[in-house]
Amino acid sequence: MKKFLAVMVAVMFVLTAATAYASVVSIYYDIPGIGQTSVFDQQVATNIDATSTYNNGFGVGASYNDVGDFVIGAFKNGATTLGSIATAGLNDTWELTGRWTDLAGFVDGMSSNIDSTTYTFTYTSGTAGLYADTAMNSDFGAGIGSTDDAGATFNDGTLLASLELLSGNGSLTIPNSGALTGSIFLTWKIIDVPSNVWFDLDGNDMEGLLEEHGVVFVNTLQSVGIQINPTVPTTIDSRTIATVEYGVPEPSTIILLGAGLFGLGLYARKRMS
Repeated sequence: MKKFLAVMVAVMFVLTAATAYASVVSIYYDIPGIGQTSVFDQQVATNIDATSTYNNGFGVGASYNDVGDFVIGAFKNGATTLGSIATAGLNDTWELTGRWTDLAGFVDGMSSNIDSTTYTFTYTSGTAGLYADTAMNSDFGAGIGSTDDAGATFNDGTLLASLELLSGNGSLTIPNSGALTGSIFLTWKIIDVPSNVWFDLDGNDMEGLLEEHGVVFVNTLQSVGIQINPTVPTTIDSRTIATVEYGVPEPSTIILLGAGLFGLGLYARKRMS
């Protein structure tokens, strides 16, 4: 019984440490061929075009696949939006873009009142990339949604980060009259970043820390437009603005994670001997 309790405590240490992140961190870029930005703690994706295709009709339990393109058009430090000089010429000489093609999830709930119906969603898997591009050629097409985007123009730059979805949720409200509205909150795990590009306030390269523990939080700031595709009713097109923030564990959380893993290691060693 004591051994079981010890294992459970160690497992709880690991799970707690793996999911407990500090507030967003302040960082800066130094991108080869582009230059060094000032410190920022938030980015704004000024345009996210996405198209969700539902595989078995639209309703609770329906699964979907989502393709999206985005441009990060602003950096902020606190309440201050950084200008062109502070962002090494963002939107003047380079752009920060990204794309996902395999974001998946399902409709997990529905509620209605006399004015509208709201659906809620759970995102389950997906990958994305973040790119610095001096070609300045991102093309969202004429309409909202990603169907008419020139997808290759969003992932043709220098890769700054590879991401894998950790979790996500969203909602879509369909009123009896008026515009559709919605929101998303996605948490991505940072899988890979280049060395000597991401730096903390003290000028330390964050490559190892980000690849080991880094996450990205994407949260809807404003719905610009959402529509059910008139020719394909199981397809929803959207255009949104969202905040993008980066998080890493506090030092104490890393110690907690290490303690949990150490405890599990000791238990496994005793079991083998």
